[in-house]
Amino acid sequence: MAPRLDVLIIPGTKSTVADLKWLRATGGESLLVRHRRAGGWVLGICGGYQMLGRRIIDIGGVESDATETIGLGLLEIETTFQAEKITDRLRAIHLTTNLLVSGYEIHCGRITGIPESRALFRLTHRDLSAVNELEGVRSADGRVIGTSIHGLFDSPRFRRNFLDEVRNSIGLAPLESAGLVDTDANRRTAFDRIADALGACVDMSQIAAFAGVSLRSR
Repeated sequence: MAPRLDVLIIPGTKSTVADLKWLRATGGESLLVRHRRAGGWVLGICGGYQMLGRRIIDIGGVESDATETIGLGLLEIETTFQAEKITDRLRAIHLTTNLLVSGYEIHCGRITGIPESRALFRLTHRDLSAVNELEGVRSADGRVIGTSIHGLFDSPRFRRNFLDEVRNSIGLAPLESAGLVDTDANRRTAFDRIADALGACVDMSQIAAFAGVSLRSR
């Protein structure tokens, strides 16, 4: 019997095909099927997103020796690997709620087959360049979700909306709104504290000289 899960998450990986084979060899695909039949949610991020599609094509051997691998088939997308890796900071709009999210992507796989009616996000920026691209997809019942955006749950309002969607699907009330935490702001504050501690204990001008850079006043 499958354990009682609300959301099953397949995270990112640098070895999509090898990890998909491992998932199948260890009974993970069977667990996933039972989880879906019970109405559970599935979230795939980057490599996990690629696994959820129909096929993974790698003719150039970018990631593995398998030129074609059958995916888990929970989403209609396909992935084709290319040698050039995409590494971009992203800003996007969640199409269902118009909530803003940000994060990054780092992958060689190109996703195709996203139907506009099931797209998750509209990308507005790649690094500093404005774009207008569909990103991510969800299944017809909305409970299988795939995206290439790492860090999207650092956006507190989007994170809360997702959790409340899941809670609503299993008969739970929405979470209290007072608990919203801006994880990204907390991280920046923590980095500033580390920088201040280093600045107080280390001769930064000497380190900068070793590195061949000049210090700028903060």
